[in-house]
Amino acid sequence: MTYTLSSFTALGLLALTASGYAIATIGMKLASGGISTLSLFVIAGGLLLAVAMEIILLRIGNMSLVYLGIVVAETVLVLAYAHSVGHGLNLIQMFGAGLVLIGVVLLGAHA
Repeated sequence: MTYTLSSFTALGLLALTASGYAIATIGMKLASGGISTLSLFVIAGGLLLAVAMEIILLRIGNMSLVYLGIVVAETVLVLAYAHSVGHGLNLIQMFGAGLVLIGVVLLGAHA
């Protein structure tokens, strides 16, 4: 079954999917200091959100483009979180991350 959604709705679903994965990553960071009930709930909640939104996205979009979009959005979200908790990147690492993101965008433009 194929569905059609507006670009705005698709971008919203993409953002929710990436947010779910980023939330799960934050839960994993919490668990790295010791597994707790909170960390497990954060991980599970993030993954449930990501999976639910991703299934909808895969019904309406090209798989390659969907995954490229998720990777870019999740990367930006996780890097922003890392910076906010004092795990930022130095200048060379930021340059490298920028090149990776540019590469993903270029791949997406030709997919």
